[in-house]
Amino acid sequence: METGAGLGLRQGEAFGLSLEDFDFDFDEGVVHIRRQIKMVRASLCFALPKGRKVRDVALPSSIGEAARRYADVFPSVPVTMAWNDPRPPETPVEAKHRRPSGNPR
Repeated sequence: METGAGLGLRQGEAFGLSLEDFDFDFDEGVVHIRRQIKMVRASLCFALPKGRKVRDVALPSSIGEAARRYADVFPSVPVTMAWNDPRPPETPVEAKHRRPSGNPR
């Protein structure tokens, strides 16, 4: 994946990207790394990036252009998955922390 390699992302972070994570408004663009997709017991879920470190990554113009071309050919679709743990909650506290979350388009 050109975007993941060009930005130096881990695989799960690249899979968790949304077009709204790309900020093209600056002279030098920025990508907000806010989530990853991880596998827990053979099920996928959203989670914070490794080390729970949300961060911004510089967006080279070539990668920004590639992301825009990709989005034109493959429009985004909403995705809803559990957050952090896909197992059914057993307590109200688990239900609060595991509720499904949508990935912004």
